[in-house]
Amino acid sequence: MTCLDNSWKCTSCPSPLFLRVNNCYSTCPSPYYGIQTKNTCEIDCLSNQFKNDVDRICYENCPANYFKDPSTKKCVTVCPSPYYAIKTTSICDSDCPASQFKHDIDRICYATCPINFYGHPITGLCQSSCPNGMFDTTSNICEYCYFNCKNCKGTAINCVDCKYGWVLSGNSCVLPASK
Repeated sequence: MTCLDNSWKCTSCPSPLFLRVNNCYSTCPSPYYGIQTKNTCEIDCLSNQFKNDVDRICYENCPANYFKDPSTKKCVTVCPSPYYAIKTTSICDSDCPASQFKHDIDRICYATCPINFYGHPITGLCQSSCPNGMFDTTSNICEYCYFNCKNCKGTAINCVDCKYGWVLSGNSCVLPASK
């Protein structure tokens, strides 16, 4: 038997309604979630599904702008620590794909870090500045200064100060003249 929203003695409900204890619901009552393939309200989603607390539906693929959190089996807008959102797969993962950077503020993996943040090639993190011995590029990635520069600006060879044993001559580090 099929019935309409909130009718009594239902045995099944037409999509997009969900059956729970002989009633049809457009949104499953808490703590239940709608299983779309069965049109029923259940406590747990199927093993390959994730709960969405906003519309109380179980999804194999979370809605747009949501990510699959493996620790809670929920669709989330921000991945909890230690996870980062991978936009291409909509999955929260403990590591970003190769050549992407982790951003601890919004917990998203980026190919290019947001404005005013720079990708560190060793740590794989988006940072607010590049560390000593590195400079920030126009593509928001930290790159190493030339081997004898302690710090540089704009390019690897535009030294602003030198490593021990070298002296600054213009914007280059050179060996000191012998006496």
